[in-house]
Amino acid sequence: MLGGCENEAFSFLKWLLSDYSELPEVDALEGVGEIEEFLMRNRGLLQDTTEDIPAKPYNARTEPRIENDVRVVLSVDECQENVELVGVTSNGRTVEIGLHGMQISIDKEIPIGTKLSLQLQTEDGDIFDLLGEAKWVSSSEDGQVMGLKIIASEGFEAWHRQFGEKFVAPRIGRNYKPKPQMELELELEPIDSHHD
Repeated sequence: MLGGCENEAFSFLKWLLSDYSELPEVDALEGVGEIEEFLMRNRGLLQDTTEDIPAKPYNARTEPRIENDVRVVLSVDECQENVELVGVTSNGRTVEIGLHGMQISIDKEIPIGTKLSLQLQTEDGDIFDLLGEAKWVSSSEDGQVMGLKIIASEGFEAWHRQFGEKFVAPRIGRNYKPKPQMELELELEPIDSHHD
C-alpha cells in the first residue's frame, strides 16, 4: 500500500474528496485501498495546467466543523453497492459536526454513496431527523469512520435553526447563529403562445 502510512492515505483520500469530488475519477473512489491504483491510472489528473489558478487549501469546506459527541442512529435508505443493507440500522457517535456534514464513528460497514436516514439525539433529549449520504469511509479501531453530507429534507429546517444553540454554543461557550439560508426566487416571464 503506497509504501507510506495508511493514515497518510486516509488523509489524502479526505483531501481528494473535499477538494476534487466534482471529478468523476475522484467521486468513484470507495476507500483508501484504491488510492495507489487511482494515482497510477490518473497521473496527470491533479496537476495544475495553468499558473493563474491558486492551489486549493487542504480543507475547502465553506463552514467550520467542530468536535462533538452526539448519539446517532442511522438507517440505510438506499445502497446500490449492497441492496441487502437497505433497512439495516446502525448506531454511531459524531466525531465532528457541521451544518451540512459530519464525521461519524459507526459499528457497521457502510459503502460510499449510501443514502441514510439519521436521527441525532442531544444530551438534553432533543432529536433531529436528517437525511445524508456517505461521502467517504475508513476503518477504525471501533468499526468505521464515515464522512457524511447532509441532504436537504424536512428535518433540515429545524436542524439549521437550532444548530448553533444545540451543537456549537455548548462547545465554544458563546452564542452562535448560522447565516440565514438564501432563498432563490425566480421571476418567470409569461410565454406568449401567439406568434406575430
